[in-house]
Amino acid sequence: MRNLQAIVRSRAALFLFVFLCGATLSQLRAQTCGSIVFTPPGSNVSHQGLSLTDPSGQQRAIFDLTWGGALASLTYNGVEQMVSKNTGTMGQLALWGPKGNGNWYYNPTMAGDAFNRPTPLLGAICVGDIVEIWGGTTEYSAGLYGGAETAYNVWAGQLSAAYMTPYVIHYSGHFVRNTGGGPAYYLKLSYYIWNTDFGADNVGSFLATAYTPNIRPKTIGYPSNCVATARCPANTTPTLALGAYTDTSYTNGLAIATSPSTYFTDGGAVTFWTMQNDPGDAAYAAQLWTTPWSSRPNSPPRLFVWYVLVGDWAHALTFAQSNH
Repeated sequence: MRNLQAIVRSRAALFLFVFLCGATLSQLRAQTCGSIVFTPPGSNVSHQGLSLTDPSGQQRAIFDLTWGGALASLTYNGVEQMVSKNTGTMGQLALWGPKGNGNWYYNPTMAGDAFNRPTPLLGAICVGDIVEIWGGTTEYSAGLYGGAETAYNVWAGQLSAAYMTPYVIHYSGHFVRNTGGGPAYYLKLSYYIWNTDFGADNVGSFLATAYTPNIRPKTIGYPSNCVATARCPANTTPTLALGAYTDTSYTNGLAIATSPSTYFTDGGAVTFWTMQNDPGDAAYAAQLWTTPWSSRPNSPPRLFVWYVLVGDWAHALTFAQSNH
């Protein structure tokens, strides 16, 4: 009888263990993705977006379907990490070509132009725990740089005053597991970029940027010497990372990271980071640069992957160095 009771108790314990483990595994897989109406942080307008929550419930990312699909919001334990006051802020990609009139450059930008006229999207969907977006870029200077423009964007069935550029982007966003300390997940963004023009590529530089509140005056970059005045060869720089933090221990903030040696194989390419104080938008702009960069007409798409890393700098850098 005792043996029978022991077996029953052990089976009950095993059932409870399996049940709890099953609940935990189910919870770990429960990234939630769906549509949302929201106000981009720093702005005062309502936009449509796609919202993605990580499996632990610590982070929520919102991709702005009004402003070109750019990353507009990332909250960590309820605290906003981004500034998205206008189409020049946010978390997004931008391409840079030759300088034209005044201080304007040829500047294809994901979110839209300098007057907040948006980049139209081709489509967007939640596929399980992944956000997928098809879009492009808009010439940020709205023609003020003085170059020849090809066509206007079309927005809501009407010609916009914003100019299209020939770059088409298909990108995805999802949270990936971090096993090296908190947080439990980091946001991964992957892009395929095509040049659909039959002419020459006018782009010379590539920029990934994220705007974060300027209450974070402590900044740190890696490698520390890869700055605008001392650029590093892209092919020998496996990790480029930059963060802004509220404390001298660099434990509370936001970082971005990529692998130049993986994604920037253009001959002679150099890479560097810059942190720009933008008091007008109450933000710091964390920027990862590579030059030269090109997407040749009728060539396969260029792949670019970067990570948006909340929390502790040491954990973020360890993750970035292990995920190329």
